[in-house]
Amino acid sequence: MEDKKSLFEKYKIVKDDEGTIVENKETEEPVTQPDQPKEIVLPSVENNEEDFFEYNFKDDEEINEIVNSVLGKEEPVVPENEPVSMTVAPLVVTEEKEEPKQVKEKKVKEPKPPKEKKVKEPKPPKEKKEKGELAEPVTKKDYITIVLALVAVVLAMAFVVVKYLPMDGSPTSSDEQTTVAEQDLAKIQVSREGSLRNYVQSDIPNVFYMFSSDYGLQYYQYRDNQMVPVKSTGTLSASVNFGPAKLPVTIDYVKVGEDVFGVGLFRPDQHQNINLFNIQLIMFKLTNMPKGYGSSDDALLVAKITSAADLEKEYDRWTESYTVNLSSGKCSRFLSVASRETDPTTGTYVEDFCVLTTEGYNATNGKVPYLSGRNYDMSAGKDDIFIKSGNNEKVAIKNIANKMLLVDGDAVIFMRYTETGFNVYKYADGKESVVFEFTGSTNRCIFADEYILDKEKGTLYNLKTGKETLLVGYKMTSPEIMKVSPDGKYLVVMGIMDNVMDYQVHVYNIQTGEYAKYQEENYSNVNNLSKNLSFIDDHTVMYMLADPNRGRECVILDLSKAFE
Repeated sequence: MEDKKSLFEKYKIVKDDEGTIVENKETEEPVTQPDQPKEIVLPSVENNEEDFFEYNFKDDEEINEIVNSVLGKEEPVVPENEPVSMTVAPLVVTEEKEEPKQVKEKKVKEPKPPKEKKVKEPKPPKEKKEKGELAEPVTKKDYITIVLALVAVVLAMAFVVVKYLPMDGSPTSSDEQTTVAEQDLAKIQVSREGSLRNYVQSDIPNVFYMFSSDYGLQYYQYRDNQMVPVKSTGTLSASVNFGPAKLPVTIDYVKVGEDVFGVGLFRPDQHQNINLFNIQLIMFKLTNMPKGYGSSDDALLVAKITSAADLEKEYDRWTESYTVNLSSGKCSRFLSVASRETDPTTGTYVEDFCVLTTEGYNATNGKVPYLSGRNYDMSAGKDDIFIKSGNNEKVAIKNIANKMLLVDGDAVIFMRYTETGFNVYKYADGKESVVFEFTGSTNRCIFADEYILDKEKGTLYNLKTGKETLLVGYKMTSPEIMKVSPDGKYLVVMGIMDNVMDYQVHVYNIQTGEYAKYQEENYSNVNNLSKNLSFIDDHTVMYMLADPNRGRECVILDLSKAFE
């Protein structure tokens, strides 16, 4: 800081003996060199002569008083939390993230001090910026907040990875790939034709049958990409014991190579002399004898009570079974009915005494398993699995559930309920072993042949091989039916997506993990009719839908084109 003498010399007015001013040094303002902030543009200020004052010092005492007032005055320190009042226009900063330095206010109406003390500019309050205001500088606290946010994002991503991926890296949730585009069903559609009733699959590949509304019967064979009507190749006329009554049976059947198949109906309304209570229809089916039983001219005849509405369904459980000779019509019981009770509501034997299934009569080792509730009363709803070997029939597995019976070579697969859900077991060589353990109700699953589909998890279980396959991308609100091709390559799942008008067909290649989805535009009354989903061969599938104009609609798809 300059001393008093130097200041005096600057502001000294020199006069001659007559009082005339010789020299005025006030016109020169002291120049200081403060530190210049980077890239700061100040608004221009015009010099005004009225801002400068003339000082006339008459004596040293007055000079000293002025000097003391200038040099002895201390500039107040601004508190950190109070804003600094500035008289200059707002700064325009071109370089972001660098806090602008304090600009000194130019003093008016008094001399400017040589050098001003730098005062730390307080942090501006956090509020919404108006247009033209300066952006807030990034502080240490802001950096900490950003780091914590990034950590939260990383943890969230880690949670997703842990939840949806197992430790070995394979997916465990079908939500992983759900962006597959919906394809045009016409790409894989072979045909879409109207029909009066449902085509029902027979026990012979490529052969179907259909009952008309007046109970007429027609067989069809799928060839040249269409259902072709075919004539029956023979007729069986027989008489069978159905409970205490003896029923006449006439069946027109077809024979392809060594395979024989036929269906027929007994209508109590046409036989008033036969007393059967509350029975509308009895359906008979003719098929091949189990391996190791009967002669080359013998066939297996099975039967069950049904209704007109159920004639469009494919049956799997039959309550009566007979050995019948195709030439003579001679008939005898295939399964023993000794000590069987009569159901008073129908006038026939109780239906759960010996139930033969498709899996059972297709056994190839000479041992035919079947379901029976003979060890329980009619209200118990329990079943055991018996095994017929020659003329010997004995219980092998007690207290099974859901009437599940599968045959895998010499093994029998069945199910039992547990406290938390149900288990699937395999019975072989007199021992039971667990195949799968399931938590929850059977309602969350779809059962089809040797497969179970968990509708919620999107996992397909093969009960014979013990293999489970995650259907990556599986997403269906209400799946209704599924079927796996005979070679185990393709899976078809049909059901509702978002609403009843959003009915879709999903196709999966189990071997490669590929899948495709298609919109089925004919969604009317699909709940029951679509149950007729069936494979014609390893890659051709058929399903039936309702049609308001034609009664039924038969759709045939070629799944080999789905992933071309």
